[in-house]
Amino acid sequence: MDTKTIPCENAEYHIANPAEAWHVKRLFAFQFGAIGTTRVLVWARSMDDALEEAGEYLSEEYPGHLMAHDSAELREQYEMAAEELDLDLDDLDEDDEAKLHEEATTDLTYTEAGYLNSSEWWVDDVHNDECLRNAMVESLLLEDMIHGWQLADVKKWLTKHGASATDAEDDIDAIAYEHGLDPDED
Repeated sequence: MDTKTIPCENAEYHIANPAEAWHVKRLFAFQFGAIGTTRVLVWARSMDDALEEAGEYLSEEYPGHLMAHDSAELREQYEMAAEELDLDLDDLDEDDEAKLHEEATTDLTYTEAGYLNSSEWWVDDVHNDECLRNAMVESLLLEDMIHGWQLADVKKWLTKHGASATDAEDDIDAIAYEHGLDPDED
């Protein structure tokens, strides 16, 4: 995956899923790590969907932020929780399993890709027009296939989000060039 960064709200971010940009058009900004050192933009319909996309991206690009479901580290969390709850891991009924899971994962956030330390990630909707434009243009430049969008529609979207006519034209020219399109045809 191309991991070029783009500027967004005074920081550099990676785009996790550029193929979704034109279909979704809602952008989430994530920061991962104790001091937010890994920054990821995710196109998604909801925060839950965005978290899953971010988890998948992290598992491929920055796996150190995730605790795998089958990891020794997670097993250790369960062992510590069992000790705290005075439970025998080899003799658990359904209620004990639920209590153990709750205690072991209380400070973790679940994703299909693995668990995140809940105190080491942050997310917000992106409303900054410049960031939205940068992310949309870069997503369309990164994306290998064009999924039915028209350059005129992209230009309208860019200008709606504050791009000047000249900047929108320049962006359209770059996108068209990248995909071998004629920017004047639509």
